[in-house]
Amino acid sequence: MPEEYYDRLKLRWFDKFFEGPSIGAVKDTTGGHYHVRIENVTMEGFTYNADRPILTEKDERPGKWFEELRRWKATHEGVHP
Repeated sequence: MPEEYYDRLKLRWFDKFFEGPSIGAVKDTTGGHYHVRIENVTMEGFTYNADRPILTEKDERPGKWFEELRRWKATHEGVHP
């Protein structure tokens, strides 16, 4: 998630899920275990990842998500329920 989107994020449902802007059109999490055909994906309106209409595990941001969440919460007090 690009850091400039952080102010537009909201944490929902027992602090487990984020709600906010999309960073990509499609995310394929099959890891090559299934043959999936995805067609006619446009990147209209996407600023980030515009060169990759289908995101995979290789596109994930490095680091530990829990540490990212902890830092986000510390800098966005009162934003999350």
